[in-house]
Amino acid sequence: MAITRGPKRTTARAEEPLAARDPEARRAALLSSGARAFAAKGYEASSVNDIARDAGVSVGTLFKYFPDKAALLEAVLADIEHDFVAAMSRPEIHVGPYPDRLPAMMRALFGLAARREHFFWALTSGTHALRGPRSAQPGDAIRAAIERFVREGIARGEMRDVGDPGRVAAVAFGMVEAAMRGCFVLEEGRNRESWVRLTADLLGRLVSR
Repeated sequence: MAITRGPKRTTARAEEPLAARDPEARRAALLSSGARAFAAKGYEASSVNDIARDAGVSVGTLFKYFPDKAALLEAVLADIEHDFVAAMSRPEIHVGPYPDRLPAMMRALFGLAARREHFFWALTSGTHALRGPRSAQPGDAIRAAIERFVREGIARGEMRDVGDPGRVAAVAFGMVEAAMRGCFVLEEGRNRESWVRLTADLLGRLVSR
């Protein structure tokens, strides 16, 4: 007589997605889901319920990592800013005279924007959603990295001292933001290398001796 077996049983742990078991993967999933929601719907229209569902966790789990939606947005922006600064700081970029490093740096940043989902949103629209009396404002880490680059170039006599390096960094950040908007919004990522060369040339004109 044939023996009929029921469906194979699995443990609840085996059925759970990785994000539900690994704290780091869970946090990464929430950051990714938050970035998708904020970019698609805007900050105000995005709900923590939808973000948690998309990440495969409960709302309660989301609040264990982030006390509110603003904290999640702040973490999303900090994560993307970290990638921006890391791309600027790659060792292979920092070879030769400072102005000559700009094309490689812009190529790395535009490449990151093309690969990293929602990067451009965070660089532009996302940074405007978190304004207020905070010790650090969105974009501060990026501007600080640019300012360090400018100060080092001036100190080595390879860049022109055109005034307060902090203001130069703010202008440079605005130029990169505008160029990325032209490349990825107006031209949908086409002609990326042309935008890279143009941005590097304009920045070089700003600081070259």
